[in-house]
Amino acid sequence: KGMKLLQQCASTNQCIAFRDKEVPLPLIYDVLKTATYTSTAASADNVEFVVVRNKENIAKIADQCPKQSWLAHVPCMIVVINDSSKAKMLYGERTEQYCMQAVGAAAHLIMLQAAEKDLATYVVRLFNDKAVRRIIEAPDEKKVEIMLALGYPKEKKSKEKPLDVGKATYFEKYGNKTT
Repeated sequence: KGMKLLQQCASTNQCIAFRDKEVPLPLIYDVLKTATYTSTAASADNVEFVVVRNKENIAKIADQCPKQSWLAHVPCMIVVINDSSKAKMLYGERTEQYCMQAVGAAAHLIMLQAAEKDLATYVVRLFNDKAVRRIIEAPDEKKVEIMLALGYPKEKKSKEKPLDVGKATYFEKYGNKTT
C-alpha cells in the first residue's frame, strides 16, 4: 500500500503525442478537483485554472510556445493562473514566491490525477505569458505561470530517470551527506 504514490509518480511522464480524442469535461473537472487541495499561502486561494478545448484557441496558444508547434494538436490545455493579489497584504515582497509554490504544487497534483485517470500531460516550459493571458482574456493582474497539455496518450512510455535522491539530499546543512 505504501508504494502506491511512488508508483503513481513514476507513471506520470511528459507526453508529446496525444490521441485525437476529446477529454470529457467531467473528467477534466475530476482532474482539476484534486488540485484544489493544494495548500496556498495564507489560504489565499491564489490558484485558478482556464481550460482551453477550442482547437482555434489551442492553436493560438501553441503559436506563443516557441519550438513546440505540436501543441496545436493537443485536445486540451490547462492554463494555471496565479492571482497573488489575495496574499499581498500578508507577505509583501515574498508574495510571488509563496504563491508560485502553490501553483507548482497544483500543477503536479493535476499531473498525478491525470495519470490516475489514464490521461497524459506535458508541462509547457516556454511560452509568452502576456500573449497567452490576452488569448484567454485574463485580467492584467492575473499571471499565467504554468500550462499543461492534457489528453489521451498515443502510446505509454516510461518516465525519464528520476532525480537521484542520494545526490540531491543533505542533512542539517547544505553539502552535509551524513546524518
